[in-house]
Amino acid sequence: MRKSRTKQPTTTESDSAIVDREAIEKLAYHYWLERGCPEGSAGEDWFRAERVLQAKESHPVLVEAVMRAAG
Repeated sequence: MRKSRTKQPTTTESDSAIVDREAIEKLAYHYWLERGCPEGSAGEDWFRAERVLQAKESHPVLVEAVMRAAG
Protein backbone atom coordinates (compact mmCIF):
# COMPACT_ATOMS: atom_id res chain seq x y z
CA MET A 1 0.00 0.00 0.00
CA ARG A 2 1.36 3.41 -1.00
CA LYS A 3 1.34 6.33 1.33
CA SER A 4 0.00 9.50 -0.12
CA ARG A 5 2.30 12.46 -0.08
CA THR A 6 1.18 15.99 0.38
CA LYS A 7 3.31 19.00 -0.29
CA GLN A 8 4.41 20.63 2.91
CA PRO A 9 5.24 24.34 2.82
CA THR A 10 8.94 24.98 2.93
CA THR A 11 10.48 27.14 5.61
CA THR A 12 11.22 29.80 3.01
CA GLU A 13 7.58 29.98 1.87
CA SER A 14 6.32 30.26 5.44
CA ASP A 15 8.92 32.82 6.46
CA SER A 16 8.25 35.05 3.47
CA ALA A 17 4.51 35.01 4.16
CA ILE A 18 5.16 36.01 7.77
CA VAL A 19 7.57 38.76 6.77
CA ASP A 20 5.09 40.15 4.25
CA ARG A 21 2.27 40.16 6.81
CA GLU A 22 4.49 41.81 9.41
CA ALA A 23 5.60 44.45 6.91
CA ILE A 24 1.97 45.20 6.02
CA GLU A 25 1.00 45.39 9.70
CA LYS A 26 3.84 47.80 10.52
CA LEU A 27 3.18 50.06 7.54
CA ALA A 28 -0.59 50.06 8.09
CA TYR A 29 -0.05 50.96 11.74
CA HIS A 30 2.24 53.82 10.67
CA TYR A 31 -0.43 55.12 8.27
CA TRP A 32 -3.07 54.85 11.00
CA LEU A 33 -0.92 56.86 13.42
CA GLU A 34 -0.23 59.48 10.73
CA ARG A 35 -3.98 59.94 10.25
CA GLY A 36 -4.59 60.54 13.96
CA CYS A 37 -5.76 57.04 14.94
CA PRO A 38 -9.32 57.25 13.58
CA GLU A 39 -11.71 54.47 14.54
CA GLY A 40 -13.15 52.11 11.94
CA SER A 41 -10.55 52.67 9.23
CA ALA A 42 -8.17 49.74 9.70
CA GLY A 43 -9.04 48.28 6.30
CA GLU A 44 -8.16 51.50 4.50
CA ASP A 45 -4.68 51.59 6.05
CA TRP A 46 -4.16 47.84 5.49
CA PHE A 47 -5.03 48.02 1.78
CA ARG A 48 -2.86 51.11 1.31
CA ALA A 49 0.08 49.30 2.91
CA GLU A 50 -0.51 46.23 0.72
CA ARG A 51 -0.55 48.33 -2.45
CA VAL A 52 2.64 50.17 -1.51
CA LEU A 53 4.53 47.00 -0.62
CA GLN A 54 3.35 45.19 -3.77
CA ALA A 55 4.46 48.12 -5.90
CA LYS A 56 7.77 48.15 -4.07
CA GLU A 57 8.33 44.49 -5.03
CA SER A 58 7.54 45.21 -8.69
CA HIS A 59 9.28 48.59 -9.03
CA PRO A 60 11.55 49.16 -6.00
CA VAL A 61 13.57 52.06 -7.42
CA LEU A 62 10.50 53.96 -8.62
CA VAL A 63 8.63 53.52 -5.33
CA GLU A 64 11.65 54.64 -3.28
CA ALA A 65 11.96 57.80 -5.41
CA VAL A 66 8.26 58.62 -5.04
CA MET A 67 8.36 58.02 -1.27
CA ARG A 68 11.43 60.27 -0.88
CA ALA A 69 9.76 63.02 -2.91
CA ALA A 70 6.59 62.77 -0.81
CA GLY A 71 8.69 63.33 2.30
